[in-house]
Amino acid sequence: MRRLLAAALVSCALPGQNVAAPPRFAAARDAIAAEIERGATPSLAIAVLDGGKAVWAEGFGLANVEAGTPATADTIYRLASISKPFTATAIMQLVERGLVDLDAPVNRYLDAKLRAYRGTADAITVRRLLNHTAGLPTHWNFFYGDERPPTRAESIRRFGFAAYEPGSRTNYSNFAFGVLDHLIAIVGKKGYRGWLVEELLDPLGMTHTDVGVRPGQEPHAAVGYRRDGGAWVAVTDYGFDHDGASAIRSSANDLMRFARLQLERGTVDNVRVLDVPSALAMREKTGERAGSSFGIGWSVGTLRGVPVLRHSGGMPGVSTQLCVFPDRNAAIAVLTNAADRGATNRALEKALDALIGEAAPEPQQFGGRPGPSEVERTAYRGLLVHPDGAMPCRFAVGVTLGPFGGPNLALGDGEAAGCKAVLHGSRLEISCTRQFSIGHPGVGPVDLTFELDRDGDVLHGVCYATLDGVCRLPYWVELYREHDKPADTLRAITYNVLVGFEDSEVGRFLPGCQREVRIAAWLAAQRPDVVALQEMNGFDEQRLQRLAAIWGHQHVALLKPDGYPVALTANAPLDGIARDREGMHHGMLRATTHGIDFVAVHFRPQSDVEFKLGECELALARYREALAAGREAVVLGDFNSIATGDVQRFAPTARERYAKWQWRLDGDAPTEIAMTPLLEYPDGGAVDVVAARPDGVPEQLPLPRIDFVLASPALAERCTYARWYCDDALLELSDHPPVLADFAAPAAPANRK
Repeated sequence: MRRLLAAALVSCALPGQNVAAPPRFAAARDAIAAEIERGATPSLAIAVLDGGKAVWAEGFGLANVEAGTPATADTIYRLASISKPFTATAIMQLVERGLVDLDAPVNRYLDAKLRAYRGTADAITVRRLLNHTAGLPTHWNFFYGDERPPTRAESIRRFGFAAYEPGSRTNYSNFAFGVLDHLIAIVGKKGYRGWLVEELLDPLGMTHTDVGVRPGQEPHAAVGYRRDGGAWVAVTDYGFDHDGASAIRSSANDLMRFARLQLERGTVDNVRVLDVPSALAMREKTGERAGSSFGIGWSVGTLRGVPVLRHSGGMPGVSTQLCVFPDRNAAIAVLTNAADRGATNRALEKALDALIGEAAPEPQQFGGRPGPSEVERTAYRGLLVHPDGAMPCRFAVGVTLGPFGGPNLALGDGEAAGCKAVLHGSRLEISCTRQFSIGHPGVGPVDLTFELDRDGDVLHGVCYATLDGVCRLPYWVELYREHDKPADTLRAITYNVLVGFEDSEVGRFLPGCQREVRIAAWLAAQRPDVVALQEMNGFDEQRLQRLAAIWGHQHVALLKPDGYPVALTANAPLDGIARDREGMHHGMLRATTHGIDFVAVHFRPQSDVEFKLGECELALARYREALAAGREAVVLGDFNSIATGDVQRFAPTARERYAKWQWRLDGDAPTEIAMTPLLEYPDGGAVDVVAARPDGVPEQLPLPRIDFVLASPALAERCTYARWYCDDALLELSDHPPVLADFAAPAAPANRK
């Protein structure tokens, strides 16, 4: 074996493939030979341009250990992330042809749409994907052997989201370039590979470069290796769901032609593939406010004091480096077929010593993220957004912990093992191991790492599922601080979620996907027993059941499959379900659970008081049925009407909105409200439990209160807590603040039959 490696140190490729190193690179060449000799990598190829001309191009070691194939400067290696500048160049070609706008939302061009859990999807622009400021989380995903990657549209559905407000920070993202390769395929109408080959690679004469290996050139392709004890073992071939970030293969010589594209501002050998302004635009840092050092596909900076365009790459069986120095008309590429970056980087440094001069000492770096601190005693509930269905999530610290401790993490229907938590400033990091669906068949437990930012009572961020050498996949997590709930308490909530979580009045309310996860997480944190929902547009009972599982409810009922339906969910069976639509604008849903009749309503939104009074009479009929059967009753939901006593509490904004509705007035007070039949029923009128609590309604109402929990008198007497949650954060989710009421449970359900 060592004899074969030593033999491959000399230039033994076909004529014209290699360029002998000049004397000034002798030390670099000796260092590379030593790396091969000591087994740091099976092979290494290097190419250097200086003054725009090739001054050194050579392969060392074995590109294929089993076959004894020596590496040359034309050996085809995986480039890993050096694929990104190629994808970026193709994007600039589309921009030049008027097919793509760098500052347009990328969703304009896609068949599957990205979403944003912070910020807005419209802020995920093509340019921000190119400079890693689009807010997408970390992602890599390899598919080995016969395992086929999903379609790009499916991967976007599963993992295409912004975890950080686009434009606010830098987060290096392979998936951003997976989205961009899909854009190229759609807009270019040739497929991603078709565009690159026809519009970029062939015009540049890059005959050893392709997305994969070109047909007929398989003998020139390096095999990737990993160490197994003292032996090199071939890595099984693999694909991706982010080709634009990782899938291109090339040779050291071909990479010098690609470098010349920048050095010569869009041309190689008088063949122009980019206009000068486009080539120069790729070198401009475009996300510095967000901390990005990237231009368009290139890392832009200085190296040893010289301006440089740079990219590196690393994956199973590959490590690469490419540096382009426009001011020096110079470039270096280093390619290896093993994952250890050490050999690649040391070879680059030695070559830089000869090309530019020895490196100056690096200045000491200070600062960084805050050190670990104590995790407080608390609990959070919410959800993890998994593409196969959102999973309930609960993180709890039962005792005060030091920097590292054993918190409890419940995810889905089980708990995670080996849980650790550490707090760095406002960033909470939780690590554990758990069986988890990652889209790869037959895998066992994976490592889960939660990186959650704390914002008041909210924890939000990303859970990464990592399997070494296979994937690191992101999932959005939204958690709220758990609301205390006394034992033997029945908790009921009503919430109008606003048009089924669809986007509504963007700018006033958060995007629909954010509203859905936040409302679901908020409800989970409240630990409700019964929830009434309004405006469940687009839901069927199956979808409702998946959503209600987030707050622990297995039992659901939906009024109707069309229009603006109301719904009930509960953690106990819903019996005697009745659906009423006749004589009602939206309708009404009745069910018995926990021994109490719950009547979920959504009255007419227009200012037709007579019609709404008629709707209330129908609700009263259901209320009276419960009382006649010896059960307590709750009528709750969106009454689209106000309570008389609230008028004196209106802030100017609430009064302005109130003035738009046409009420029957006696002076300044309404003489009729929609709840009148219920409140004034002579044989046990319902009680507005929020108004009955001293802290249930704020002193000044920022908007009219039109959502209510009305309880029968005996039940209202057992109300221990009630609140109308008119908080600024919740008003970003819906213009209907949720209403929560706690009732002390009797020893047994009342039965007055």
